[in-house]
Parts: sequence; structure tokens; C-alpha cells
Amino acid sequence: MPRKFKCKMIAGILTAFNSGFLYYVIETNNSQSAGNGNFFINFLDIIQKVFIITIGSVVPLIFLIGIPVSLLIDSLLKKMKLDKNIISFILHMILFELGVLVYWIASFGWDHVRNMPEPALAYQLFLFSYTPAVFWLINYALLRMTGEKPERAAANIDGDPGSLRK
Repeated sequence: MPRKFKCKMIAGILTAFNSGFLYYVIETNNSQSAGNGNFFINFLDIIQKVFIITIGSVVPLIFLIGIPVSLLIDSLLKKMKLDKNIISFILHMILFELGVLVYWIASFGWDHVRNMPEPALAYQLFLFSYTPAVFWLINYALLRMTGEKPERAAANIDGDPGSLRK
């Protein structure tokens, strides 16, 4: 398995739990009940809810839309001989947003998406802009830590170390 794909999988997992926690924090609106005052039980309850949100909502979007989109972007930038990180970042944001929009329309129908109240729409768009940005940053950091230069990472999409030789 190429190092680049491994970095994307790790970035996907880290992003999923990061976004799942953020979704939980925003969704609960600080409405946590104090319960019996046992911090450990409340903490485990929060972890359980974050895990359920992450597995149910975030993981499918990242692994069905995010990683394939990221691999497509790397492939396109390789073919076009573009190595710019900013172009990669912008394409990640735009294509993930389009993928989520298609997912919303396929799941809920155009009328539901079109008639979504403005605060809910703004909140959803923020969350779905946050996720690809965090994914891209984690992937970029992982590529830097593994010694592969992110601007040359598109050249190694197929895992061929010979493609990195000059």
C-alpha cells in the first residue's frame, strides 16, 4: 500500500473523530445535564455519543467522498503538472462541498435542501467546510512528517518510487 494512501487513511480517521467531536459540541448546545455529578460517567457518555456521531455521520462522508476526492485531485494535479498546495486545498474544499450537496439531495431530496432554514444551512456548511480543511491539513502534516514533500506527493500517487527521481 503506497505511503500516500496510508497517510490519507490516517488523516481520514483523525479528521472523522475531530469532526465528530465538533459536531457533538455544536449539536448539544451546552445542554448537558449534570446527572449525578459523576465526571467519569458524563465523560464516558460524551465519548460514546461522539463515537456514534463519528461512525454514523462523519466516517461515511470522509471515506466515501473525502478520500476518493483527494485521490482524484492528486491524480489531476499530477496529470496537469501542477504542484501547488493552494490549488489542492481549494479543490479539496470545492469538491467535498459538491459531494456533500449531492449526498444531501440524494438522501433528503431537493425540496428539503432548498427549504433548509438559514441558520441550519450556515451551520451545516461550516461543518462541511471544516472537515475537508482539517483533512487536508492533517494529510499535509503527515506527508511532511514521513519525509515526502507534499508538493511532490502527487507524483507518487501510484506508489512508484521511481516516479520521484529527477
